[in-house]
Amino acid sequence: MMKNILLKTCLTALALSVAGLANAQAADMTPDQMLTYSVISGGAVNIAAQPDYVTSPNVGGHLAGQAAVTIGAFTTVNDIYAGAAVTTGASSRVKQIHAGAAAGVGANAYAHDVDAGAAVVVGANGQVGTITAGAAITLGAGVGHMVAEDYAGVVTRGAGSKMEYSGDYTTWKNAAGTATGKIKKADDMAVAMSNIDTMLARTGEVTPYNVNTNTDLSNSYIGTFGNATTVHYSAINLQANTDLEIRGNVTVITSEAMTIGAGANIELVDDATVTWILGGSLNLGAGSKFSGETYVKGAVNGATSDVTCGNLYAIGAVSLRTVGVSCYTPAPVSCTWPDIWYEPGSYISYGRTSNGECYPPQPQPPSDRF
Repeated sequence: MMKNILLKTCLTALALSVAGLANAQAADMTPDQMLTYSVISGGAVNIAAQPDYVTSPNVGGHLAGQAAVTIGAFTTVNDIYAGAAVTTGASSRVKQIHAGAAAGVGANAYAHDVDAGAAVVVGANGQVGTITAGAAITLGAGVGHMVAEDYAGVVTRGAGSKMEYSGDYTTWKNAAGTATGKIKKADDMAVAMSNIDTMLARTGEVTPYNVNTNTDLSNSYIGTFGNATTVHYSAINLQANTDLEIRGNVTVITSEAMTIGAGANIELVDDATVTWILGGSLNLGAGSKFSGETYVKGAVNGATSDVTCGNLYAIGAVSLRTVGVSCYTPAPVSCTWPDIWYEPGSYISYGRTSNGECYPPQPQPPSDRF
């Protein structure tokens, strides 16, 4: 009896240790890992169909959503994580798929591996790697796959489906490289959403004392003012077919929504950078072009708009046509002089300005400290 109690105690301790290790593995996500995601959404993610397949991706990074993730035909993306179902359109290209529910790979579509909590369906002539499914697997006609004949689960195999790949799939897989997405399970997603919540807490910095009340920024600009690199608005609106220039490296915080009219454009001037922290939704008109690392306390509505460069991290659902790679980030400036330099009879200091640039030697009064 004592042995049984001891054994149960040891097993319980081991289980707790394993659970603790799992939680620890999901307990961090660095800024660089966040930036590998084009979209992280607390709701659903929908990327519109493209007119044709192109080798350069129309989604520059990974996608992650706490609800379903759907990409249209000819869409090219890195990894996908969804808390619910994943659906990829015909002739789409995806590296790894992690779905909390079912996964559907479109006809003539490619994927590396598929890990789904429910059924997996691969359309005719699709090509996929390893499939892990919580329910039945259905392979359409002509599908190339890695599902062995002795697979323990239920498999429906269409005519001509086989454990063999086309030359085009092999070429694509070799060129696509390995997966790098950090988000593979619900715990990972929870950490990412916590990081987003932390950034969105800054919307509370908008006060009656610092807010810009002019919300129509059509054909205007946002830039640095002296040492100030953060600006505050109640809301931001752009009229149709207008531009908003970003000059310098700025953070823009709003307490409400940002709305861009049809054909409007956010332009980053001379490698400028912008971080948007929005207290409401981001509404992108048809044919508009947006840029920047963006945190949204609401949904992103832009099914017929493009993000030229940047990342969208939203509490709500996200709908877009295309998302480019992360925007340019200037490298830290390295001063070639030491911070403090002593010359006989003088005290010369070297340092940095508030934006990180080196400034030239500054003569100081003689000092007896040496």
